[in-house]
Amino acid sequence: MNLRRISLVVWLLLVWPMAGAASRAQRFDGATAGIFSPQSNGVPLTSLEGQWRFHPGDDPSGMWQWAQPSYNDSGWSLLRSDAPWSAQGAEHPGLEQLTGYGWYRFRVTVPNEHHRWAILLPPVSMGYEIFADGILIGSDGSYRQTPIPLLRVAVVDSQMYLLPAIDQPQSGAAQSHTYQIALRVWAQASIARYYFAGPANGGGMVGDVDTLRAMLERRHTQMLGYYTDNFAFALLASVIAIFSLGLFWFRREDTEYLWFALMPITLGIDALLQIVFIVQLQALPLWDLIHSALQIAYQLSLLMFISRLLGNPLSMLRQAILVLGVLSILTVPLYWTELVPAPVAGWIGIMMLLPAMLWVLWKLVAESVHRNTTARLMLLPVLLMTGLSLLDDITLTLNQFHLLHDPEPFEHPISVVGFRMHPTMLAQTLFLIAMLGFLTDRFTRARRREERMIASLEAARQVQRLLLPEAMPQVAGLRIDCAYQPAEMVGGDFFLVVPTEQRGLIVILGDVSGKGLPASMLVATLVGAARAQVAITLDPVSILDTLNAVLLVHQSGHFATCIVCHIAADGTTTFAGAGHPAPYWNGHEVEMRGALPLGITEQAEYENITLLLHVSDSLVIVSDGVPEAQDGRGNLLGFEAVAQLTRLSAQQIADAAIRMGQTDDITVLRIDRVVAE
Repeated sequence: MNLRRISLVVWLLLVWPMAGAASRAQRFDGATAGIFSPQSNGVPLTSLEGQWRFHPGDDPSGMWQWAQPSYNDSGWSLLRSDAPWSAQGAEHPGLEQLTGYGWYRFRVTVPNEHHRWAILLPPVSMGYEIFADGILIGSDGSYRQTPIPLLRVAVVDSQMYLLPAIDQPQSGAAQSHTYQIALRVWAQASIARYYFAGPANGGGMVGDVDTLRAMLERRHTQMLGYYTDNFAFALLASVIAIFSLGLFWFRREDTEYLWFALMPITLGIDALLQIVFIVQLQALPLWDLIHSALQIAYQLSLLMFISRLLGNPLSMLRQAILVLGVLSILTVPLYWTELVPAPVAGWIGIMMLLPAMLWVLWKLVAESVHRNTTARLMLLPVLLMTGLSLLDDITLTLNQFHLLHDPEPFEHPISVVGFRMHPTMLAQTLFLIAMLGFLTDRFTRARRREERMIASLEAARQVQRLLLPEAMPQVAGLRIDCAYQPAEMVGGDFFLVVPTEQRGLIVILGDVSGKGLPASMLVATLVGAARAQVAITLDPVSILDTLNAVLLVHQSGHFATCIVCHIAADGTTTFAGAGHPAPYWNGHEVEMRGALPLGITEQAEYENITLLLHVSDSLVIVSDGVPEAQDGRGNLLGFEAVAQLTRLSAQQIADAAIRMGQTDDITVLRIDRVVAE
C-alpha cells in the first residue's frame, strides 16, 4: 500500500462525518465568496469546495503581493478545489509538467460573532504557505526547493490554522468579515505524476475552532483504527521472526530458518514505517526508497528461502537474478532527478524484480509436478502472496500512466471476523502463518531424527567402548601407555593390544575414513576381524590382508589406514603398514615403503619390516589426528613436531595435539622396552 492511497482514504475518513453538516453551508467560487449564515443551518461550518483562482509561478515582487486582499486576481485561471492541479492538465495544458510554485486565492465570508474562526485544509502536496488577509498563518511540507531530493516532504495529512481575530463590530458596522485566503504551493512534476500537486480530494472547511478541533480529534481516532491491521501485523510478524530466529539458533546448519526470519522482519518493519512516514515524517522520496528496499529484501529472502528449502545450489542464473533485484533500488532515484518519469521508473523496477518472483513460482510449480511434498505445501501461500504483490505494482504503474483510475483496486479493506484488514496485510498474515506452521513441523521432524541419531550414536559408542581396551595388559619387559580422544561422540580410530602366548605383544592401530555412525560400524567390524585373525597368526602382513578382504566384502565406500606390530619376547619387532603414519623408534620416524590403505583394492601388497627393541628403547605409534592437528590460522602440528614430542608420555602427546587444535580422532600408543622383573 503506498502513501497516495493512504492519504486519500485518511482524508475521506475525516471529511465523511462532517459532509452532511458542511453540505448545508453555502458554497462559493473564486469570484463570489460563500457567506456563512448560522441562522439558516445552526452549524458553524462552511465548505471550501468549488473553484479557486490559480496562477502558476511565484510572486515576482517577493513581498507577497499575491497574498494581499487588495490584489486583483480576476485574470487568474479557475481550478477545482477537489482535484490537484496535476490532474487538471486536460483543461489547463502544461500544469502536469509544472515544477515549482503555484498560487491559489479564494475568499470566505464569516459573521462577526463571538466565534474564533479557523480554516481546515486538505492534504496539499508537496508543501505550502497559507496567508489570511496577507498575514502568514502557517505552513506545512516542503514549500521550497530542497537541495536533497530524498528529504522532500509530501503532505499527506490535513492541517488546521487559526484565522486572524476579527475586531468586535461597532454599532452600524458590517455584521460579517471577508477573509482573503492565499496558498503558495510548491510541487515537483516528477512526484506529482504519481502522487499529486496542490490540494487533493476537496473537503476544506472554515468554521468554529472548537468544532474543527473536535473533528480533527475524531479523525485521529479514526486514523488509528485505519492502521489497526498495520499494528497487528507488525506485532505478529515480530513474534514469528523471533520464533524463526530461535529455530535457527538451535539448528545453525539449516539456514532456511534464517532466510524465513528475514521475511517477517522486512514486512513488519515496512508496516510500522508506513505509519511513521505518513503520520510524522511525510518524506515521500525517503519512504519510497526505504519501502522499495524492504520489498526487495523480502523478495530476495523468499528466493533464498525457497532455494535452501528445496536444496538448490546458488547457480549463476540465480546470482544474476539476485544482483538484478538489488539493482532495482536504483530506479527510485531516477524519478527524483527527473531522468525518467515516475511511471517509467516504476515499470523498470517491476521488470528488474520480476525474474525473482517468476523463478520462485516456476521452481515451486516444477517441483510440485515432480511430487515434491514441500513444494506442494508452499505453492498456494507463495502464489497468493507473490501474485497480489505483483498485481499491486502493476495496477499502481498503470494508474501512473493514466490507464487505470484506481491505483490499488485490490487494496480496499475487507472485514475478517469483524476485523478490518487490507488484502495485502491479510495475504501476508496467511503466508507467514502457513510458512511458520510448515517450518515448525519441519523443525520437529528434524529434532526427532536427531534424537534417534543421537540414541544410535550413543549405542554405537557403548559398543565401541566395549571393543576398545579399557586398560593396557601387563607384559613382562614392556611398558605400555595409551591415550585416546575421539573428535566426535563415536570415533573412527581403533586399536588392539593383545598379549601373545609366547610372552610377546600384538599391537594394531587403524583409522577408518569418515566419522560418526558409519565409521563406528566399520570399526566394530575391523576390531572383530582383527581379534579373530590374531588368534590364527601373528604375521602383520597376513593380518592386513585379512582386514583388507573384510573391507572389500562390505563395499561401504570407506577405507582405513592401519599398522600392525608384533613384538617378540626378545625385543624383535615386526610391523607392516597400510597407508598409516610410520611409527617413531627412539624419536626417529621409521622408513617404510608406501602402501595402499585397506579397502581400496584386493591387489594391495604389504611388507614386513623388522627391528630390535633394546632395553630403554621406545616405539610410539600415532593416528593421523596427531600430526594433522592445526591452530586457528591453519598451521599443522606436523611430523617433525611429533618426533620431538615422542619423549613425552602418550597422554602428554595427545594433550599437545589437542591444544594445537583437534580436527580428527587422536590415538597415541607408546611402548617402552624395560628390564623384565
